[in-house]
Amino acid sequence: MENRVECKIKCEITSSPLDISKAYEFVSDPAAGAVNLFVGEVRNHHNGKSVEKLFYDCYPEMGESVLTEICQTVAATLPLCGIFVQHRYGELAIGESSVLIMISSGHRDESFKACRYIIERIKLDLPVWKQEFYLGEEAPLWVKCQHHNHHQADLESLLVVEQESR
Repeated sequence: MENRVECKIKCEITSSPLDISKAYEFVSDPAAGAVNLFVGEVRNHHNGKSVEKLFYDCYPEMGESVLTEICQTVAATLPLCGIFVQHRYGELAIGESSVLIMISSGHRDESFKACRYIIERIKLDLPVWKQEFYLGEEAPLWVKCQHHNHHQADLESLLVVEQESR
């Protein structure tokens, strides 16, 4: 029988570069047998256009509240040790990291599922707006996440953990 530990949660909306070392230090736990990391980066293209840079706009306090709610949902469902999420705002160059999610848990299945659930919920619910600047075009474009067609039931299915012999 495993001991269920309380999951610690840290969520930040920041204009500073994301910090993987800070995330790892936060989620480290002697009960964790798995640590999962997702980093979203600014790519140089979107819909066939060359992207020059991105600008993320937000209300940090509201964003952190939404991130915390998302993480609390995961922590109430899956046996996790730690969750650390950071999202950038402001101007980001190609190759810069825009979102960081790190999860620790007793086993890999929970950490992978939690990480996937959190990024999908961020794409759907986080009040952060993205503006893309294209090479050779004067007017930037505000873009919405359009390739994520998840319904709430689909997302909730990510939180189901298969029982395996441990």
